Amino acid sequence: MPYPVFTAGQRLTAALLSAMQVNLVRKLSDQTVSNSTTLVNATDLSIPVAANATYLVRLRASYSASTTGDVKFSWTSPSGATVQRYIIGPTSGTTDTSATTVQMRRRSGTASPAGGDGTANFSTYQEDISVQTTGTAGTLQLQFAQNTVDAANGTILRADSYIEYLRIA
Repeated sequence: MPYPVFTAGQRLTAALLSAMQVNLVRKLSDQTVSNSTTLVNATDLSIPVAANATYLVRLRASYSASTTGDVKFSWTSPSGATVQRYIIGPTSGTTDTSATTVQMRRRSGTASPAGGDGTANFSTYQEDISVQTTGTAGTLQLQFAQNTVDAANGTILRADSYIEYLRIA
């Protein structure tokens, strides 16, 4: 069933019409992880999710990483949520920014590595995600880190990375 549900004679409100719109959150500044494979929250890249709801989410991340450190991405979600991830990005260990691989059905809390080709270069990582929550509302939060420790070079999640999301049920 589509969200929101309209019934005959129902008064249309701004809130109902807004619920039908795609929402966007955007990263406002670069964020660097250095010498660490511990996942950290990506500042600005989280969305609120309601209990007993379904969302379609799209991530477009721009990052820079050394060929040693690479990058990994993961998500945290409310307890009981089902998160299906469909991923396109450079393979970990690649030095070619145009190289891509498709990973399907990764779960929330499972890190997905992607390759870096130097901290001066920009690479792109994309995810299409389906999120189904149960009785617990909360936050869907992007996390990232170096895939392999690189003390000499930081891994940078770039400004203007963004998340689009739409509640569909």
